[in-house]
Amino acid sequence: GTAIVLLAGSLGLAQAADLHLVQQFEIRQGSPPLLQEQREMFLHGSAVILRNPTHHFLIRGDVQRAWLLDGDRHVVSEVPMADLRRDLAGKDLGPLPALQGTAETRTILGLRCQVYRTAASRILAEACVTRQLPALERFREVLGAKPEAPGIPLTFRIQIAGPDLPASTTIEQRLLKVESAHDDPGLFAPPAGPPTS
Repeated sequence: GTAIVLLAGSLGLAQAADLHLVQQFEIRQGSPPLLQEQREMFLHGSAVILRNPTHHFLIRGDVQRAWLLDGDRHVVSEVPMADLRRDLAGKDLGPLPALQGTAETRTILGLRCQVYRTAASRILAEACVTRQLPALERFREVLGAKPEAPGIPLTFRIQIAGPDLPASTTIEQRLLKVESAHDDPGLFAPPAGPPTS
């Protein structure tokens, strides 16, 4: 879900190179992690594909459709972009206090980012947000997703503690790689056939 917030359709990326990004996503409550996986994102023209170890999520802005695919590229579900925008607009990410910008900056993967933080009674959050990936910002805007801070988070970490939890829960995502690439156009081909049952 969070990674999809980086996505949208119908972009004018003709002057931008194709992009390949790798993101690490982890949920911890003590040790070992409850979930740890890497996700890849490929951008090509007005198309984006997001891959994790078991599924692909393909968005084609030119045809205003999105597909969830299994690892063999069989269709699990298909939705119009309008439905995807509506679903994301209605999502409530919970009681996360607003992130506040700080004067602190970092450089991650050659990209400069500004640190944003928030603290509440049982929630601590920090993000380092860059404005150097405008294609991803435009992609997110077209989808109608509402970011917690302007720009794209290169890192995001939230720690939640509570009286009923044996240990605090930490959710963290970090960008491990961002590079220009010449992606195989076949990777973005709309799948053939209806969803499998």
